[in-house]
Amino acid sequence: MPEQVLGSEVQGELVKLGLSVLAILAGVLLNAARAYYASLRQRALAQAGRLGDRRLEAAVRELVLAAEQRLGELGRGMGNSKLALVQRWAAQRGLQIDDAMIEAAVYTMNSVPSSASPGEGV
Repeated sequence: MPEQVLGSEVQGELVKLGLSVLAILAGVLLNAARAYYASLRQRALAQAGRLGDRRLEAAVRELVLAAEQRLGELGRGMGNSKLALVQRWAAQRGLQIDDAMIEAAVYTMNSVPSSASPGEGV
């Protein structure tokens, strides 16, 4: 009979040990799953941010081109007026932009060769 009691005590301890190991493994797996999900979420947010940045950059380029079109040749040397116009249009559309974004769009616009005007050798 003492062997049976000893055997059941050992079995009870083994069950407790097994449950502890399972609890530890479940915790480790849960933390690993959370970390994996967090990295996927961060990657998705970064991707969305880049997409949003590209859309915002395209919108700023459009506003800069529109300001250039609106002021045309009369706007030569009127950079501050064009800047104010772009800022006003951006605010009306709820776009949060800064001067650096506008300057980058102006630089891009000025560095891309314009198409030949009618009458020029095409």
